[in-house]
Amino acid sequence: IWERRIKIAIDIARALEFLHLGGVTQSVIHGDVKSSNILLSEDFGARVNI
Repeated sequence: IWERRIKIAIDIARALEFLHLGGVTQSVIHGDVKSSNILLSEDFGARVNI
């Protein structure tokens, strides 16, 4: 169960890094990271809802 939690945390960190570093065009600062803004796929992949 800890492995799953760590994977979720890493997915969230990578998503925020992508947003902050301007992944596609320009950088985005999320500003409201909380559990209700994190979406999980069927395989527990985390997505940040902006």
